[in-house]
Amino acid sequence: MERVTLILLAHQDDEIGIYNELRKASNRNDKVVVIYLTSGSKEMLICPKRNQESKKILSKFGVSTNSVLFLGTELGVLDGRLVFHLENVFNKVLILCKNWNVGTLIFHTWEGGHEDHDAVYLIGCAVGVALGITDNSFHFPFYNGKDRRYGFRLFKIIDPSSRIFLSKVQLLDRIFFLLNCFCYLTQWRTMVILFLPLLYYNLVNKVSVLQGLTPFNIYIRPHSGPLLYEKRGRLSFSEFYAVSINFVNQHIVFEKNFISNRQ
Repeated sequence: MERVTLILLAHQDDEIGIYNELRKASNRNDKVVVIYLTSGSKEMLICPKRNQESKKILSKFGVSTNSVLFLGTELGVLDGRLVFHLENVFNKVLILCKNWNVGTLIFHTWEGGHEDHDAVYLIGCAVGVALGITDNSFHFPFYNGKDRRYGFRLFKIIDPSSRIFLSKVQLLDRIFFLLNCFCYLTQWRTMVILFLPLLYYNLVNKVSVLQGLTPFNIYIRPHSGPLLYEKRGRLSFSEFYAVSINFVNQHIVFEKNFISNRQ
């Protein structure tokens, strides 16, 4: 069975955070499967358009349209509500995984930027544990509000104690990645906010970031101070924790050797 790189994302357009990983997986001739775990909408109205936009972008990286799955749309998981559907979404992902030989798993990091991103982190950890591939499970930072009174930080690492993998991104690839931002017509407001930080990051940093799993951070706040989703009045971390802790205790139990190797 061919090797699969499985990517779990919260919303259609979150692939912006892993363009370079998509490129690398394509260069390895991996089959890439992308699963979106929410509908990307608070009302399910623009889902078909958002779905098509992401399919079009992913096809540029060699991802077959048959390998792009909108599980959140199918299950009716609205934007901002994934933490309330952890068990159901996790079980559905595991059923899907029976069809593939998952060699690499990539998902959002634990950073307090968007509550759905943090929920994907919990599901990603649980899937990595269930499949026995924690050493080949990676998470990527996207945006967070650490040390920011206003605004956000893009692709900034919250937990420097984890394994960090930096990959150089060539100039032509960076230009290609930036141009793709103009293809998200339904998300033009978001792209207006993101484009200048993305431009600056690609001019100055010239790298993509992945992190290895850290088995200790899921019981604590992603960072000190208000989280970005708290600042936006969506959910408090205490509410997020209360809803998710049973799922964490049941499904995210790392192997002893995995933990000892990271102490």
